[in-house]
Amino acid sequence: MKKQAIALAVFLTSLAFAQSNETGAITGVVIDSNGFPISGVTVKCTLPDGSYPKASFTNEMGTYRIVYLNPGVYTLTVSAADKPTKKVTGIRVSATQTEVVDVLLETTANVTETLTVTATESLIQRATTETNFDIDVEELNRLPITRTAIDLLDFVPGASTDGIFGGSGDAANNYALDGVSVTSTGFGGSFLLPNVNWIQEFQVKGLGVGAEYGNFQGGLVNIVTKSGSNTFSGNVHAIFESESWNSSTLEPGFTGTEVDTFGEFNADVAGAFIKDRLYYFFSVEQQQRDLNVVDAFAPNAATEVSFFDTQIETTETKLYGKITLQATPDDTVNFVVGLDDLETDNRGFNNTINPNASFNQESPALLYNLSWNHAFNSGNFLELKLTGYNAEDNRLSKNGFVAGVREFTRFARRDRNALFDTTRDLDNNAARVVFNTFQNWGGSEHHIKIGGEYTLGAFVDQSIRNGNYSWVISLADANGNLVNPADWDLNNTFTEWGGNSRLDAETTNTAIFIQDDFKVGKRLDVSVGVRYAKWEGELTPGFTNAATLMAADDSAVAPRVGFTFDLSGNNTLVARAHWGRFYQGMFADQYDRVADGAIFADQATQFWQWTGSTPPDLNQNINAANRDQFFDFLGNSSPLGSDIPLVDYNQPYMDQLSITIEKQFAERWKASLVYINRENKDILGLVDRNIDTNYNAVNNVSIYNRNADGSVNFDDLFVFLPTLFVASDSYNPDVVLTTIDDAFRETDQYQLILEGHGDGWSLSASIVNTEIEGNFYSVSGEEAFNGFNVDPFVNPNEQINATGRMPNYPEWEYKLRFNYDLPWNFRVSAFYRIESGDFFSDSYRIDNTGFRAFITEDGSELGSDVITPEIIGQSVFLQRRGDKELENWSRLDFRLEYLLHISAGRLVLSLDAFNLLNEDAITSRNADIDSISFSRQPPRTIQFKAAYRW
Repeated sequence: MKKQAIALAVFLTSLAFAQSNETGAITGVVIDSNGFPISGVTVKCTLPDGSYPKASFTNEMGTYRIVYLNPGVYTLTVSAADKPTKKVTGIRVSATQTEVVDVLLETTANVTETLTVTATESLIQRATTETNFDIDVEELNRLPITRTAIDLLDFVPGASTDGIFGGSGDAANNYALDGVSVTSTGFGGSFLLPNVNWIQEFQVKGLGVGAEYGNFQGGLVNIVTKSGSNTFSGNVHAIFESESWNSSTLEPGFTGTEVDTFGEFNADVAGAFIKDRLYYFFSVEQQQRDLNVVDAFAPNAATEVSFFDTQIETTETKLYGKITLQATPDDTVNFVVGLDDLETDNRGFNNTINPNASFNQESPALLYNLSWNHAFNSGNFLELKLTGYNAEDNRLSKNGFVAGVREFTRFARRDRNALFDTTRDLDNNAARVVFNTFQNWGGSEHHIKIGGEYTLGAFVDQSIRNGNYSWVISLADANGNLVNPADWDLNNTFTEWGGNSRLDAETTNTAIFIQDDFKVGKRLDVSVGVRYAKWEGELTPGFTNAATLMAADDSAVAPRVGFTFDLSGNNTLVARAHWGRFYQGMFADQYDRVADGAIFADQATQFWQWTGSTPPDLNQNINAANRDQFFDFLGNSSPLGSDIPLVDYNQPYMDQLSITIEKQFAERWKASLVYINRENKDILGLVDRNIDTNYNAVNNVSIYNRNADGSVNFDDLFVFLPTLFVASDSYNPDVVLTTIDDAFRETDQYQLILEGHGDGWSLSASIVNTEIEGNFYSVSGEEAFNGFNVDPFVNPNEQINATGRMPNYPEWEYKLRFNYDLPWNFRVSAFYRIESGDFFSDSYRIDNTGFRAFITEDGSELGSDVITPEIIGQSVFLQRRGDKELENWSRLDFRLEYLLHISAGRLVLSLDAFNLLNEDAITSRNADIDSISFSRQPPRTIQFKAAYRW
């Protein structure tokens, strides 16, 4: 009987109990000296200083549960009549996880005494199919980290700022702040990320998650912010970086930017307005970054690196406040308000864009969050959240509403003013409600989550050409001045009109879900869930008076199923498997080109040629009414392409299988083996339904450079194309935005992870192998990567060799991070990465016959009647996609700290060295053979930091 009672109690408590996206839980069984469960025992839970007091009572099976606990280290106090009180300390709780703490209340003669024990830490979360990756505040304080929250992704095995677990870029991710989405409503991916000092826990999810999660095909980044407590605490720090002690990877002839100076000031304070009831956390941060811009046209540019006197100057201010009210032991309310204000002078300034033609960025964003957690009783719990942000991202010209000047050459230099002013408004409001209930069915306790979420996002993106037109000129002398018309070649002086755009989109992501977690026998935990989601995208036409239209909508069911099996019987060797369908969240960039959206004011850009015999007066009032006095109409550009029907739309999704085996050994070590398989389906993109009849294939085309007199230089073969598609006589494109039947992307990723920690040290090491095969990279419907911006199912030349290894993920990745307390108050930490090089293929962008000669295998030349505008600009992979690979690269980031105790706090002096060994490998490459460019690793940078914490 005793064994059966204990077994049943453990059986019930091993389930994952109620926790929200930003909180955890503690559960367990209280037994007596004979091993029998004790009912009616009082179990109190607090932080060590008594904050956030909560209480529970054991049921007839001796089971207790305490839910909605902020991440932290907790103490349990267990008391019963006629037995001594027991305190269990050191219980570490993480967001979305449940800690199991069983308690033995011995029978002793002295029932008034209190026994204190330290909790035994379990490194494996037994009763969940999830495989999560966490970085808590303690590790954040120790590691060498940049001051941007998204860079924390680099610490996660199989992930980086470029993508998570094989996902196609940042747009495939979903970002949540305290459990509710703050993903960009316009472009997807990260938009509003917190100051690193706000973060209590940084968590990356997506493997084995239940039906309560969705709207991603990459990963879910869940950021939990700090809260106050009864203890008055704070942090003040300053960081400084200067180019004088940084290294450089620039060489003569290179373009780019490097940091001149960087500074940050931050102050945080936390405490309690009312002890045990009303808590606060406040933070203020300001960063200042100045960038030097390379002057590649300086007189000595061929022999040394020169910088412009003007810099790109950025100031970002972040304010944050969080109030937590524990109204009753069963009710907790959080209210958050935050401000992120980003200002940049000379944004866009580079080697070809003069500061006059750059713009000033003004990007304020206001954030709010309101949440309520309520426990009805020991088996029913409710969480309600409301959150949102209101933001602007404005790129404003420096010189008002006057026409800019751009050069009509390969350098395309710009001066006088920015060509366009761009303003963006982003609004996002989200609500989430989840009801947790525990039900005994068939001798098994089921933890059931029933909930829903609703996100309404608005995005307005407007670009207006300054002056209504732009000058497009060629210089008579290469050393001439772009803003001096006397230096212009008047025979090649034009103006460009039109191109104004306004995207006014509203997106809703709605979902309801039910998730059931239960046990089968003593070792098997089962997770079953289903999520129903609906997506709607509306457009308000930008330049007509037409009514708002439903541009895209879809709904679907996403099933999830998984299990966890305890192979060891004592929770030290556990296997997990999970299969689920995950739909991409909707954002405006997916449907912005839909017909009747009237995004562009004009169907095409107009070009007008200067007719005067003398240089123009840039201050002359020129407008659409009088332009024919100065110019002759030359022609239109290609259609701007916003009038595209949406046909047979299905929301993109992926099917994911994840398998994990975890082994705990030597108490403080854990090894994990993870396998991930992902298949992206219903990929969205442009399709020409007449592509088979719109083009003819020409085989074996040799492309030669021309001599200066225009003749063919047969000694200078530029490229050979086994196949070239040219427009047919029946060319009649029928382009639609739709689900692409022939597009695919499949990922296999293997991870081997070793983790350990102890008093004053921690270590994490991983080896990851990733293989991604496919013929389409994007999730937004626009294929664009490293300068390769194409529509392969509209332009057949872009399908040539297009199937192969996808870019942006290394085949092999090795990561190691550790921190260690040294003697004499020193502390050291490091993060080391080695990655195999990115995959790429050379590509050729088809140009016109004036520059190159296209010769067929019979020796005839294809003229401009064959090499027509329909194919000019299409790109062709010259090898199978991903057949080439960049060199391996590595990076070592290092931190050394000295801690000095002063009064009630401590002074922390630290030095951070990023890319300590100053490696300069090429990390990405634009492979267009006409304009090859690449990016190198950032050079070694050193930051000094002084902080006082109490």
